[in-house]
Amino acid sequence: MTLDDGAYVLRLGGKDTELLGIDRRVEHEASLAAAAVGVGPEVIAFVEPEGYLVTRFLEGDVVVPEAIRDAEALRRVAQSLRAVHAGPPIAARFDSFRVVEAHAVTATTHGVTIPPAYERARDTAALVERARGPAPERPCRNDLLTANFIDDGDRIRIVDWEWGVVQQALSELDFDFRGYAEEHFERLERTASERAFRKALAR
Repeated sequence: MTLDDGAYVLRLGGKDTELLGIDRRVEHEASLAAAAVGVGPEVIAFVEPEGYLVTRFLEGDVVVPEAIRDAEALRRVAQSLRAVHAGPPIAARFDSFRVVEAHAVTATTHGVTIPPAYERARDTAALVERARGPAPERPCRNDLLTANFIDDGDRIRIVDWEWGVVQQALSELDFDFRGYAEEHFERLERTASERAFRKALAR
């Protein structure tokens, strides 16, 4: 929406997103933290109890996946992510390993058949978790979809601060979530079979 003093974005949450572990208050806090370090858009308002978020519109170009293959673009993305990691703490915890397990339970509860690839992915995740060991907690961006990266000409900005299989049962969007999930399971298995990946786990 455009007003006299500029353009704004009104973010409306989807149906039953709390089942995906999305807390709109946490999204608001994460958005404020990202804005504070100059990575996210300025937060204008948070409307409760609906959980609607109003931010200033970011001018710039959406970063396409091909662009990230460029070393300079990748450096700029890393720069923005480092700023988030060093930014103010967020009063919430997102453990990617536990979240995936919780999503599997939610999906099953809502009648979604868990694909066989999930079990293999879970085994791979267990190997990664053991190899990583304990790590200090930091604010983190856990969804590096390039569609959420905006190049404003100065730095890479990041939008969409919410926290594939569960969506098959919950989403009202006309989108092939099953195919999307299968595509990413296949990519995970390709990566997990690479020599460099196995070598990293052995360290």
